[in-house]
Amino acid sequence: MGTITAQDLFDDAAEILQDTDFVRWTKPKMLRWLNAGQREVVIGDPKANTANTVVQLTAGTKQVLPDGGLALIDVTRNMGADKATPGRVPTFIARSVIDAQNPNWHKDSVSAVALHVIYDQRDKKHFYVYPPQPVSNPGSLELIYSAAPLPVATEDNSITLDDIYANALVNYLLYRAYNLDPVSIAKSSAYYQAFLMLVLGKEKTDKTVQPSAQTEG
Repeated sequence: MGTITAQDLFDDAAEILQDTDFVRWTKPKMLRWLNAGQREVVIGDPKANTANTVVQLTAGTKQVLPDGGLALIDVTRNMGADKATPGRVPTFIARSVIDAQNPNWHKDSVSAVALHVIYDQRDKKHFYVYPPQPVSNPGSLELIYSAAPLPVATEDNSITLDDIYANALVNYLLYRAYNLDPVSIAKSSAYYQAFLMLVLGKEKTDKTVQPSAQTEG
């Protein structure tokens, strides 16, 4: 969660709109737009709002992300039947590979320790584990996943996303505001393009900047 409040963003947008008393573009309207903008940020950059949670697995192979989960990003480790015992790191494997090597893998002997995770981007809210989990005392996994941002309730609350997205969200507010005025459609489009550049540009930067191993000289 950020430290910048919704009101901070409203003030920035209202200054550009020359409506600092929020007469034409009211705060309740801007609050709706802000929450819509946060959701759109996460659509463009799923890593903009992530959760790191230990999830109890269910019997069998098919699993589901926690409520609010949008897409699986990573699985860090097994965490035992008690959700508190760090264990083996599972590996991702393509479904086409395991299907070809072991067509009956969904019916194999059960184990509470997941060796592999199978994930298909076409079904973002589900994933599979191998071996199948037992009915009694199934294991758990620590997941990193993209989560739907919680709505900002009032203008006094901080934004749900990190503060780094504040400028993008101001651009989104301006896009929505100018979009209501037929003579300002060009401005609306320009602010939306600026919004997209900030969101998608950050995602591209995140992909190119990787932590590097440090070695002593």
